[in-house]
Amino acid sequence: MIPKTFESGNYNNLDTFAKITLPKALAFIRGTIIPRIDDVLSNMLGERSDIKKVSIDATTLCVNNKITSIRCDLVYNIDDFNVPTAPTQAVKDDTDAISKSIQLEGMELKSVDIDIYSGDLKIIFIVPLEQ
Repeated sequence: MIPKTFESGNYNNLDTFAKITLPKALAFIRGTIIPRIDDVLSNMLGERSDIKKVSIDATTLCVNNKITSIRCDLVYNIDDFNVPTAPTQAVKDDTDAISKSIQLEGMELKSVDIDIYSGDLKIIFIVPLEQ
């Protein structure tokens, strides 16, 4: 009888990565992190605030030719943040409040920035992959 698996090679690792590791990380991003950000913004700004999801870019990060994490760059556009005369401290208070509220175990928050001229909120986070 021929065995179902090979004794060596990287296919089994690739199969596990594609079927288990990556889908689990993507489900965490789509099902936990993004809804948390949405909830924080809704609670902070109210349901009537005009909040648009502009973009999300995901990049795999590698160490020694091995994918170790996923970096996500999110951009929301929020009318309430388009205030060119906003005091620097008020912007810092908002970014600090958002940062504190969206921290989750299983992710590393890299930055939260508000552009008071465009109303863009930029959030960067990294989700390490379980190996």
